[in-house]
Amino acid sequence: MSLLASRVSSHLAGMRLAHLVPSATLAINERPAPFRFGLGQSPFPVPEAVTRQLQKHAAEKDYLPVQGLPALRAAFADFIYRTEGVRRAADSVVVGPGTKELLFCTQLALDGQLILPNPAWVSYSPQYSALI
Repeated sequence: MSLLASRVSSHLAGMRLAHLVPSATLAINERPAPFRFGLGQSPFPVPEAVTRQLQKHAAEKDYLPVQGLPALRAAFADFIYRTEGVRRAADSVVVGPGTKELLFCTQLALDGQLILPNPAWVSYSPQYSALI
């Protein structure tokens, strides 16, 4: 990338980010409360069954498929059919690490307006604003 292109790119990124306000997610964690869920980190201990499964699979070091584990995608497709009566193939299901990242990736991939539910998580609107 040329120096000019680099400067233009940095300037445009700065313009998109200039109107952002401090993180509301961090503000949630700064409030006095018995439990703080702002950063998505649970204050509760990890259940023993989860710990056992993590130990069992600790040696599995390979990256997972981008769309998610095939068995988990199939289980979701089956769940959607059983609970909603909507039949979907497992290959039409995407599993990700969390709603925030999945929404952000969807916003990057698709061109259109975003409709946010109300209430919505505090960072959904700012992350959308960073892209427009």
